[in-house]
Amino acid sequence: MSGENAKLKAERSGIRSREPESGMKDSALSIKEVAQYFSVSTRTIRDWMKKDENFPRPFKKFGTLRFSKVMVEKYWERNILETDA
Repeated sequence: MSGENAKLKAERSGIRSREPESGMKDSALSIKEVAQYFSVSTRTIRDWMKKDENFPRPFKKFGTLRFSKVMVEKYWERNILETDA
């Protein structure tokens, strides 16, 4: 089934896409890339996902967890940079 057909089938069945709904095309980061961005381990990212309700929520893309780069950058600006100031 092509990607377009799968999307139409999902829309008809009421299943929403788990990709960001921002309307703009932003890059998707893997959990490893997010860990590198923050200079922490992937275990720490998973802990933040569980404990911090403000941490960006991942979505599935091609069967793997991905994070919106824009949301990760916003989290950095709001939480990490403000803490350092």
